[in-house]
Amino acid sequence: MINISGGRVVVRPTSVAPRILCALGMALLVSLSAACASTEQPAACASTEQWSMGYYTPWGKTLPISRIDWSALSHAIYGFAVVRSDGSLDLDSVSLAENAAQFVSAARAAGVRPMFSLAQAWWSGDQESFELAATYNRETLVSNVIDVVDTYGFDGVDIDWEPFDAGTQGQVLLSLAADLRARLGTTKLLTIAVSYYQSDYAYWGRAHAYFDRLSIMTYDMSGTWDPYTWYNSALYDPEGRVWSVNLAVERFTLAGVPAATTNIGIPFYGYVWSGATGPYQSVDGASTQQSYYQDLAVDYDLRSALWDDVAQVPYLTGHSFISFDNERSVTAKVDYAVKRGLGGWIIWELSADYLADGIPANPLLAAIKKAWRRPDRPACS
Repeated sequence: MINISGGRVVVRPTSVAPRILCALGMALLVSLSAACASTEQPAACASTEQWSMGYYTPWGKTLPISRIDWSALSHAIYGFAVVRSDGSLDLDSVSLAENAAQFVSAARAAGVRPMFSLAQAWWSGDQESFELAATYNRETLVSNVIDVVDTYGFDGVDIDWEPFDAGTQGQVLLSLAADLRARLGTTKLLTIAVSYYQSDYAYWGRAHAYFDRLSIMTYDMSGTWDPYTWYNSALYDPEGRVWSVNLAVERFTLAGVPAATTNIGIPFYGYVWSGATGPYQSVDGASTQQSYYQDLAVDYDLRSALWDDVAQVPYLTGHSFISFDNERSVTAKVDYAVKRGLGGWIIWELSADYLADGIPANPLLAAIKKAWRRPDRPACS
């Protein structure tokens, strides 16, 4: 597990073999697919306009809303409205009620679509409130979500249900997504963030129809469960024994998730490995600690990083092995999304590369903007 300072809970995978789900609520999905067919975007990358979606949270070393570079984003997601088991929403523990008006106003002024994310408090160990609310108090939950959308003027909602198991919770999510989609209508957005590792990719090959974007959280992709030390968010893997962005995209698209509605994840943080000095080493006796880019930039000379031509990511070696993303690797991820005709990317999270006195103040976000907006973007493949 990852604590709140890192912002993610990691469920360690034990197998990469998919498992087929038995009951999927196909009647709901068939009717929804028919309703959405006329508006579905083509998969050809020439007609795909990538979304640059950044998550904003007030924890950690806070990036003031006034300092967000909105020009690097098409969509911004405030995290989080915290789901309680009775279907109510906690808007205070992560300061949504306090910050929403400023967040929405600033985003709209910059032409960015503001959204908010629903989550159970996984950072404090809650693994059941989402399921309880969506199962027994779904009408209340949906009404409260719509109330937040209407009260603060959000353009939609993102679902971040962690941990999630399609085998036991899949039908509950389908019912919740159907109700939210019906209440949000055609002008508001519904997106979802999902783990790169799934026991049943085929589930998402059908369930994606409810969502404007399915965002694969392609980070936290290595650990002591791997056959060797590896990177937090490698773009490619050498042999299929470890995870990469490309491997995750292949799994989802092969299962039927359209490339044009698939986002990849770009992390603004990395990991410091103790007990190892580089990639491809034994994990025996090794351990990892998550660290924001802003902290790595203070503690290490990131300019001296080595580059892995296969994984397309930088790393530091010495007393420890440090896996992180820099300007070059986030540019490679944006170029990959464009070449593959993907829906875009999500950024976790906007404060993590914030250097108050830096020029630029957000070096990774600035690199994403440059790659996204540049006139010589790579051609489709």
